[in-house]
Amino acid sequence: MAVVSSALFLFLSLTAAAMASRGLQAAELVSEQQLGSGEAAYDLAPLSSPIWNYTLGPGDLRKSMMNCCNARMVALLRALEEGENVTVAVVGGSFSLPDHISSNDVWFSLWLKWLAARYPRANIKGINACVGASNAGLSFLCLKEMLPEPVDLVFVDYTPNLSSKLEIETKDLYLEQLFRALLARPERPVVMGVEQMLPESVFFKSAEVTTAPLYQFYDIPWISVRNSLFHHSANNETGFEATQMRVVVGGQAWHYNRHGHRMVADLAVHFFRAAESMMAQGLLEGQPDPFWQDGKKGHMALHRMLRPHPVRRPLGCVLAGDLPRFVAAKSSVGWNFTTDDRNGAKWGYISAYGAKEPPAVNASSLPKGVFISKTQPRLDLEWDAATFNASRGSGSFAFVLAYLASYEQTGYGSMSCSGACSCKETHIDAYIPEHSLTLVRPVAISLNPQPAGGSSVCRVSLANVSPGGRRFKFKVLGFILAELEAGMEKDMSLVSFMWHAGGLNTKPQVKHARKLLGRQLS
Repeated sequence: MAVVSSALFLFLSLTAAAMASRGLQAAELVSEQQLGSGEAAYDLAPLSSPIWNYTLGPGDLRKSMMNCCNARMVALLRALEEGENVTVAVVGGSFSLPDHISSNDVWFSLWLKWLAARYPRANIKGINACVGASNAGLSFLCLKEMLPEPVDLVFVDYTPNLSSKLEIETKDLYLEQLFRALLARPERPVVMGVEQMLPESVFFKSAEVTTAPLYQFYDIPWISVRNSLFHHSANNETGFEATQMRVVVGGQAWHYNRHGHRMVADLAVHFFRAAESMMAQGLLEGQPDPFWQDGKKGHMALHRMLRPHPVRRPLGCVLAGDLPRFVAAKSSVGWNFTTDDRNGAKWGYISAYGAKEPPAVNASSLPKGVFISKTQPRLDLEWDAATFNASRGSGSFAFVLAYLASYEQTGYGSMSCSGACSCKETHIDAYIPEHSLTLVRPVAISLNPQPAGGSSVCRVSLANVSPGGRRFKFKVLGFILAELEAGMEKDMSLVSFMWHAGGLNTKPQVKHARKLLGRQLS
């Protein structure tokens, strides 16, 4: 009964605090006149204070709070209270990035600013490492490049880019791999999910239906935007219509506008305020670590919930400026390292060739340094397993090629292996209608036994085999290397993942929260 009474007291306390800080009822969120521009009007002044003026009602806040709060959350709150150095991060797709708004208006930045005001003694740094149009496979395979420094909390925001199919055994494999990789980090960060709400009118057509068991299995807390806002949105209530909480581009309402991000920030702030109250009442003490079940770092990790993924361990992501280091210059012909992006992004190796007819293009319009090759262009990528600290005895690897797929000028490529490794020759059609995206093609590579003193260098060759005419170009953006689980080479289709925007956030948005407090949000 004592626990029940404490929990009831917690709910009543938080409800009263929410109502007092808001100063309005849920139905009084905004007026129709205020929403004329598609943005909600709300007071930003409290963001420089530990008091937060909620734009959502108590019931909305309560419904969003899922699986609070494990032992790692307790340790994080203590570190904040004691004024320690704390780094928090978010990995995910475009729902945690700005779209037609300032980066200061993104929910993560709003929450970070509140956190700094709430814990003035702590030295807090926030890292937004999100990459648009990507899913959990990217973060798992490139985690050491995306978050190279220790972190104390990581929000995971990938489910908008997960299928809503009511199937879990294959589509959520990468998400489990990412959870396990984050939970196993030596600094023991809090891992926390953010389940966004898509403009979908059916409640169960959401990836949260299948990701929820993963959160529960690994004792991971999460914020459910869907649980909080779905009924308001489905009923087209003022302030919750798609055009009022989302940016409208080309007639489609998808990403959040300032109002939408502010509501997600409401839920993140509420989660931490509730966790503080529960900890103050002694309701969170004596819990085991959610991952290291024997309480000892590095021993007896929690077993998997899903089947094993083909990737045993990521080894490295080779992109942009690092790619030339792996190109064999003497044997590679017909390729140039440059960019065809009007904004100067997406650097890679580009070739132009027509096997059957000349390319239908004026040579002067090709990207700088690219010429029409008279012989078949060949790009040789060379790597040694030892360079990537592969485990001893590793015999099978996943080589994941990143390339440009587009409706304009793109043709065909052919990938093969030689030297100290072998693979099945792979044909790649880089043409897709109406879009220009980064796609990935994984191939299983086996190391060949080498005589004493023999070379251990594996060579992966890319040939431009385009027919010419309007299809003559092939562009290589980089590659990812990983160790495969023994005997799982047949499951290479599970190694593919979404990475449409290409590249990594190599200079992620880093905010020192003390400085953020002094800014006015635009």
